[in-house]
Amino acid sequence: MVKDCLWKQALKWEGEPVLVLSLRTPELDAESRGARRINRYYGKLAQIWKARWETSLFPSACAALAEARAASRPFEPWSVTLDYRVTQEEAGLLSLYVDAVERSTGRPLTVRTADTWDLASGVPHLLTDFLPPTRLWRRALLAELTAQSEARLQSGESFFYADAPARVRRFFSPQRFYLTGDSLAVFFPMLSLAPAAEGIPVFLLPRPDAAGEQNSQAS
Repeated sequence: MVKDCLWKQALKWEGEPVLVLSLRTPELDAESRGARRINRYYGKLAQIWKARWETSLFPSACAALAEARAASRPFEPWSVTLDYRVTQEEAGLLSLYVDAVERSTGRPLTVRTADTWDLASGVPHLLTDFLPPTRLWRRALLAELTAQSEARLQSGESFFYADAPARVRRFFSPQRFYLTGDSLAVFFPMLSLAPAAEGIPVFLLPRPDAAGEQNSQAS
């Protein structure tokens, strides 16, 4: 069972809040070795983001407040969040993604990471664990992702850059995936395929492993 681990703090400069931090990470309510390893991972991830925001973003927020005061302008505290979403929870398997969002003076910026865990061992699955077994998996996957990006670009479904199909190959990473239902979700960084307004581009593909399970159950 996954429960929330919450942490919040308002960082101040000269008594005025300038940066509000809010972190919500997953914590497995279990005593197994795998659960302990996973909990340590997300605890460390939260500390990495917290340290980044305190050492790099906080000074920038203080400078923005000083500039606003000098110009007699109102100042809205900057905010950052770390949040997660469980996308698949099966027997012995947990898939989720974590979004780190920074809100300052412009459009919010989001960095997404994702993991699909073997709960017993606490070891993350590889993308190839959910693809047809072939040495040419990368070529086949990129061809499918490129075709989907071209179709979405031509239909106007997504506001991709004109060269998004070429960008798919440049920005693809086998670490950027998670499971959802019977689908494999492959995502790309914000701004890699489209303007910030498009958010995080996500492509869904059928899961051969899920289809196999369904067929065996049906028989």
